[in-house]
Amino acid sequence: MNTNLSKYFHGSSAASAQQLAGRLPLALALASVFMAGPRATAQVFHDDFNGPALSPSWQASLPNALQPGTGGVATYLGAPHYSFQTLDGASVINMTNTLNNYQRVGLSTTNVFTGSTFLYEARFNTLAQSQSNSIDSFFEIWVLNATNSSLYDIVSPFGGSYSANRRFDVASGVDGRTYDQAYNYQNNTWYRLALQGTPGHDMQAFLLSDSGTILAQQTLGHTDSFFSSGFRLGISQSVGLPLSPYPVNVDVDWVDLSPSTVPEPGAAALVLCGGLTWLGAVRARRNQGRR
Repeated sequence: MNTNLSKYFHGSSAASAQQLAGRLPLALALASVFMAGPRATAQVFHDDFNGPALSPSWQASLPNALQPGTGGVATYLGAPHYSFQTLDGASVINMTNTLNNYQRVGLSTTNVFTGSTFLYEARFNTLAQSQSNSIDSFFEIWVLNATNSSLYDIVSPFGGSYSANRRFDVASGVDGRTYDQAYNYQNNTWYRLALQGTPGHDMQAFLLSDSGTILAQQTLGHTDSFFSSGFRLGISQSVGLPLSPYPVNVDVDWVDLSPSTVPEPGAAALVLCGGLTWLGAVRARRNQGRR
């Protein structure tokens, strides 16, 4: 908590103490607000995909859900085929699968996270995207409600027309729709995908350069309140309507959930309470002196 206490503690003279004591009721009211606020959840999640085994934080569990590039509903088949490798000196999980019309494979976290502010981000390499190598939503990240899996947001690069028409796409079970914009991502390039929730603001989806520059951005039609009671994270791959089985291929370096941030009693609140105790003592002594 970043609370400016200078207007309550700004001197040690008797006059200052008398003025401060007169402000005691207001300070007490502020302290009660600070101390009654919800405590911050210090939850954080990070997976570097170092191998040799998949972290037990992941499970084969995702709902049938919208396919970001087409708006059709993709059937969830289960966990992806994967292996742990090294690319550009980074440990990665390579997910290589062959999928038919409206099919998806992927994982979600066993962990359930809470918090009113979050940033879920993943670093990935596009590898060789082409009709013969990889198409459509070759990599997706999710935030989904922990108790109602029909409430979710998915963001993905999308190689339409067998990767000839490259897009940045989002699908939302909360909004019941998909969002689409052109973005010509490059082969064999590191990018980041992100989903961000901020209290009082609509959810945001991003495609970022490896250095964090925003390349494409989409505002969704809802706030993060749909996930406030608890959410899981997901990674997946899906295809739209290729009319026959086609490959999807990606290397993922890491995924990261930034800590939730909500007001909590911190050092400032403790200082305030200590100061209020001191003010009470000063006021009591001064009253005794007047008798």
